[in-house]
Amino acid sequence: MKEQAAQVADLAPRVWKIHAELCDVQAQLANPALSEEEKAGLREVEQQRMASQQLWSERLKAEQDKQIQLLTVLQQLLDKHKDLRAERAAQLNGLEQLQQQLTALPDPSDLADSSNWSETQTHGLFRLCAAMANSFDNQASRMVEFSEMFQEYLGERIDPHSPIPGSKFATDGSLLCQVGPACQLPVYIQQVKLEIGTQGDPFFQGQRHYQLGLANPELAALVRDTVLPVLFLELVGPHLRVSAMASPADVTVVCEPLTPYLHLFSMHRCQPDHMIRLALVLRALKRGIRLLKDAWSRPQQPTAASPAAERSPSPAPSPSAAALASAAGPAPSGASASTSASTIRGEMEGEALRGVVPLRDPSLQLPYPLRPGTAFTDVQPFEPAGVFHPLYFAMYKDGKTQPPPPPLPVAAGGAPQHAASTPAASVAAAAAPDPAALAVVVKFSRMSADAVRVHRAWAAAGLAPQVVLEQVLPCGLTMLVMERLAAEDGWVMFYSLPQDQKQQLDGAVVAALDRAHAVVVDAERGLPGVHADLRQANVMAPYPVQWH
Repeated sequence: MKEQAAQVADLAPRVWKIHAELCDVQAQLANPALSEEEKAGLREVEQQRMASQQLWSERLKAEQDKQIQLLTVLQQLLDKHKDLRAERAAQLNGLEQLQQQLTALPDPSDLADSSNWSETQTHGLFRLCAAMANSFDNQASRMVEFSEMFQEYLGERIDPHSPIPGSKFATDGSLLCQVGPACQLPVYIQQVKLEIGTQGDPFFQGQRHYQLGLANPELAALVRDTVLPVLFLELVGPHLRVSAMASPADVTVVCEPLTPYLHLFSMHRCQPDHMIRLALVLRALKRGIRLLKDAWSRPQQPTAASPAAERSPSPAPSPSAAALASAAGPAPSGASASTSASTIRGEMEGEALRGVVPLRDPSLQLPYPLRPGTAFTDVQPFEPAGVFHPLYFAMYKDGKTQPPPPPLPVAAGGAPQHAASTPAASVAAAAAPDPAALAVVVKFSRMSADAVRVHRAWAAAGLAPQVVLEQVLPCGLTMLVMERLAAEDGWVMFYSLPQDQKQQLDGAVVAALDRAHAVVVDAERGLPGVHADLRQANVMAPYPVQWH
C-alpha cells in the first residue's frame, strides 16, 4: 500500500509539469508575431507534450485506480475485522448472559454447600454434561457418577429401590416420599444405561419397576385412591429423557414422555438454546418432585367409590394368573405398558415377594375434570358403536347453570365439525340425585373456537344441544359440556332406529341440516356455519317419531 502511494506521489508532479509545459507552448502559439516556421516548430513541440501528457496521465490514473482498489480491499478487511470483533463480543456477551441465566435457574438453595455444582464462573450443568459425555467402563460407574451429581442438585439422596421387599428387581435410583408411619411411595425413578442399545430398554424397564410397586401389598391402601404419579428419567449414554407415569386401574401403567432425548454435551458456545432448554428441564424436574412430595405430605382424602363398586365389591386379590392379569384399556399415544399374568407369576415363583393386584377406585379412570369433588356427579361413560372420542353422561351443578329451553323436534346433535366421540373405559362415581342438577353430556375433543361458535349459534336456533360449559384444558383438548337429550325425555339417536324409520326421517334430517346451514354464525361478515361431520351418530330425533 505504501509503495502504491509512493508511485502515485511520484507520477502526479510529472503529469502536472508536462501539463504546464503544454500550456506554455500553447500560449506561445497564440502570439501573432511568430513566423510560420516558428509556429510549425511549436506545434511539433505541442504534439509531443500532448502525447507525453496522455501517456503519463493514463499511468497516473492506472496507479490511482490500483490505489482505490487497495483502499477498498483494506476497508473491507477493516469492516470484516470490525464485524468479527463485534461477533466475538456478542458471543462473549451471550455466553455471559447464558451463564447468568443458567446460574439463576435453580433456587438459591440449590447451590448451597455444593462444591460439585458451583465452580468459578461455571454452572454445575456444564460439569454434568462434561461428565456424561465421557465413556464409562460399565453401567454402574455411569449410574454412580450421574446419581452423585444429580442428587447434589436435587438436595436429596438417590438410592436404588426394590419395589417389592425381598424381590431381585431394583431401580437404578429412586426418591421416596414418606406417607404415614410405615409407607413410602416413589415420586422419582431413574433408569441408566451404559450406551444406546445396551442392556435392555430403559423405557419399559422403568415401567416394570413402577408396576411392581403397584403390586406391593403394603401400599394397597394408598394405591387404591390415587393414580400414583411418578416422574421417570432415562439416562442412555449421554442422552436424557423425562417422562411421567401413572396408573388408572389394577396394575396398568401409562407412561408419557414429556421431553425428547436431550444430549448432554457442553455446547454452550454453538447451541446456547439447547443448554437453556436442558437447564429448564432439570429445574422443572426438581420442582415436579417437590410438588409430588408436597402433595403426599398433605392428608389424603379417599375419593367416593362408585355405586357399582359398592354394590359388588371385588374379593381380595391373589397372585394367581387371573388376578394378576393387567386390565389396561387402549393406551394413549406415547407409551403404555402392561404385563401379562403369566409373566408376573413367573417372576414371582420362587421369590419371597407376595405381589397382588390392588383394588382401585373406578373413578380414577375418569378424566380429572369429572372426578369426585368437581361439579359433576353420577358420571357414566357413553359407549355406542361408531363413537371415537371420550363422551360421558353426568349431572352438573355449579350454582349458576339454569336448565336450557327445550330444543326443536330435530337436533343435528353433537358439536359441529368435531362431534365424533369414543367410548370411555370407566365406571363413574355417582352421587345422590339432586333436583337442582342438570343432566349433561361431556365431550373431550380437539376443536377450534369457531366450531364451538357454530354449535352455540345452532343451539340458539334449536338445532343443537345447548352449551353449558366450554373449557380448554392444558393438554389441548376442549371439554364441551352440553345439555343431555336423554331417552327418558323422548330422544333417540338416529343410528339406533330401524331402517324403515331411517328412510322415513331422511327428508326431515336433510331439512334440519338445511336450516342449520342457513343460520348466520358470523354476523359481521354474514357467514353461515358448516357441520362438516354429519353422521348418524350426530343426529338425534324425538321418539316415538311424530313429524308435522
